[in-house]
Amino acid sequence: MTYRDNSGYFQALKWIQLLFSFLVFILEMIELGATMNYDRKYGADLPRLNLGRDYAKKYIYFVFGLSIFCLALYLVRFQYIWKSQKGPFLWIEISFLALWFSAAMANLDDVFKGQFSNCANIHSFFSEKIIIPQEPFTACNTYIASLIYCWLNTLSFVLSTFISWKIRIEKSAKIQQTRRVKVIKLINDSDNSEMRQATFIRVESHNENREYINGVVEIQIDNKNETP
Repeated sequence: MTYRDNSGYFQALKWIQLLFSFLVFILEMIELGATMNYDRKYGADLPRLNLGRDYAKKYIYFVFGLSIFCLALYLVRFQYIWKSQKGPFLWIEISFLALWFSAAMANLDDVFKGQFSNCANIHSFFSEKIIIPQEPFTACNTYIASLIYCWLNTLSFVLSTFISWKIRIEKSAKIQQTRRVKVIKLINDSDNSEMRQATFIRVESHNENREYINGVVEIQIDNKNETP
């Protein structure tokens, strides 16, 4: 059994990647809304949240936006692409793996800059208060969830890149050899002979260990007449 013969598994993996991208989108929008709402209501008098205030978040927005668009388009055209290309595009999988890895690292920017520690500071500040706003806790929880799904999607692209690489080395190898064959034509009830060139193409399938699986022979006859 080869990876190329099981397109359903790869298609299911693409649906999972699209789902993870949507989840990151929803979580990031909830985090952004909660952060802005908290800062607008309480930011002047209470500890500020300051999550997602730099260009790292804008880059994450770009990555999941591009992923949602491309994955949706890919799934719509999946059967056509799989049949015409005999598998996925390896370079696309590598590109999205690089994008999601960099986005996951960018999502750690708030941790590296110490902004995520504001969640603990705000929790301590409101621990003895009667009224506790929910916005900072919503933003902090969605930030953690977004971080987890970013890395899960990165791992899913590691898997799809590996499968694409395996499919690429499974693709058929063509071996060509040329022979001359004699074609007989009947014209006005008389035999005329002419020489034509035919190309015999043996198409072989190999597994990842370069072991022979099966093969067929294709014959291509040149329409150009040649002198015998």
